[in-house]
Amino acid sequence: MDSKTERFFSWVWRINGLLVFLAVTLFLISFGVFAFNSGIFAGLDRPETPLTDVAGVDLAAEDLKLDRFKPLTGTAFLFAKLAAPAKYVGSGTSGATGMARNLLFFDTGSKTAHWLLPNTNHDILTQWFVHDRPFRGVRQAGAAQPIVIGLLLEIAEHVDHPDTEQLRKLVFVSVDGKSITTISESIERLIGQRHVDAKSLLIFYVRDGSVSVIDLDPAEVIVRSDSVLAVD
Repeated sequence: MDSKTERFFSWVWRINGLLVFLAVTLFLISFGVFAFNSGIFAGLDRPETPLTDVAGVDLAAEDLKLDRFKPLTGTAFLFAKLAAPAKYVGSGTSGATGMARNLLFFDTGSKTAHWLLPNTNHDILTQWFVHDRPFRGVRQAGAAQPIVIGLLLEIAEHVDHPDTEQLRKLVFVSVDGKSITTISESIERLIGQRHVDAKSLLIFYVRDGSVSVIDLDPAEVIVRSDSVLAVD
């Protein structure tokens, strides 16, 4: 066998070896991805143990579930929503919940829980966290941690088939869930809010087809004004 033939077969063996190496590598990567995904999503595919009682509330009559507890920043309290399973569930959203029917507050100090509402006859349509000062979602370096001082909720009577004309009320809830202050009633919908400073939270809403604005002192939970939006 001359040198040219030897070089030719040498390159063939090298290429074959490289192809085998790549094939084995791809197999191992594919197997690893499969095993990883199986480990993560196997738990999502398992049927959940049905809840029949949560903090004294009997859930046997309704298809409701308790979501995960989340912290109320800067406080000793956690909260979780009680809601029906989400109607539209996509990939990776197994176990997601829909609109809240009640909120459960948990005191990490006393290890006790408290329901916001006495029953599940309401829908919590909108939920905003109110901090001790304006917070735009970005914490500046060196700045003190914002503290949640309450929740602003839009609540309506529960109906199986929501109506766009369903009247709602706006309430301010303390961080422990034990104090509920009605801010406005018989509103049609909320359209936004702006925390101007520690003493002024502007809330925009629609009533009787007109846009109105509330100026709320969130620290004292006092409505300074509530009027139809004026123009110059």
